[in-house]
Formats: sequence, structure tokens, C-alpha cells
Amino acid sequence: MDWVIIAFVSFLFPLIALVVFVFSSCEHSNGITILEMFRFEKDIQENLLPLFGQSDCFDMAKRFKLFVATNVDSSEISGKESQLGPTEQNEYNGEILIAKTDVDYLPRFRCYHELIHYCKDVGEGKKVCMIYGKDPQGETQSHKEQIINYYAAAIAVPRNSLVKDLETRPNSKDDTQFVGELMKKYQQPETAIRRRIEEVSRLNRIGLF
Repeated sequence: MDWVIIAFVSFLFPLIALVVFVFSSCEHSNGITILEMFRFEKDIQENLLPLFGQSDCFDMAKRFKLFVATNVDSSEISGKESQLGPTEQNEYNGEILIAKTDVDYLPRFRCYHELIHYCKDVGEGKKVCMIYGKDPQGETQSHKEQIINYYAAAIAVPRNSLVKDLETRPNSKDDTQFVGELMKKYQQPETAIRRRIEEVSRLNRIGLF
């Protein structure tokens, strides 16, 4: 009888794991599936974080020879929140224009967004030949732009670091203070922090890392 129970359990657990995995793969966070998140996190950990290191986003722009202008009127960039584009300044590979905003730390997230465009769509050391624009929050329909947003948040708020932060997360539903502390630590807007908390928590629940 014992061998029957062992055989049943041996069959049941992989089946349950498969069901959970398949179900999780269908879940979406800002249009990103769990499987995509897993793949992106590996790419970020293995390729982008070593490239960015501890550098500030504006320091990275200098390193990539990208001119950065903040407080730009959105009408100058077709109503976009920010854009990466060509420049006439020969000493630069391109320019990042960031629309003015009163939201704390938002320009920094936008800068990361355009840096990811540069890394993924242009290539380090290359000249920018076309315009890449970030749509206003809530208006992004492009799956690719959602992926760029994912990368930007993940570079600004690395998974391994956030996992340690979440160990001190209060049990209370009101996590305003906790989120505020993370905003100051990572110098990122509330939306980016809450997004990363959701993404990293979901990956941890599934046990993919």
C-alpha cells in the first residue's frame, strides 16, 4: 500500500506544479506575463546590471554620450513624457528630452526608460538615428513599450535588493510609509516602486528565483 501512496504523491506534486506554472504564465502585470518577467529578470541580472552598476541614470547618459534635457515642454516632444532621438551635437550619440513634471523622481524613471531604449534598440556606442518616445502614463498600448517600462523599473529597483527590503514590509494594509522610504532609497516615483513590489512579490510566490 505504501508504494501506491508514494507513486500517487510522486505523480500528484509535479502535476500541481505544472498547473500552477501554466496558470501563472497566463497572469499579466502591465501586459507582461510571468514567463516574460522571468526571462527579463535573467537578462537584467546577467547583462544590464553589470553594465549599469551603481551608476546614476544621468551619469549613465553621460557615459553613453547622450545629452539630457529636463523640464522640456511636452509640446516640443509631441505630447510624450520623454523621448530618445538624434542630435546635431557631434560630441553626443543622441539626446534624451524629458517633459517637465511635479511628480517626485519621475524624471529619473523617464531617463531610465530612454536609456533602456538606447541599450536595446540602438546599442552602446552607436548614434541614435530615429526617435523613441514614451507615451503618457496609462496611454501606452505597445507591448514593446510595456517591456521597456519593465526594464526601466527593474534597473532602477533591482530584484535582489528589493527582496531584502520586502522582508521588513509591515503587515498593515497601509504601506504608505514603507513605500515612501523605498521611493527615497531608489529615487523613483511611487508608481515604479509599487509596480516593482507587485512584480517581485509575484515572482517570489511562484518560486522562480
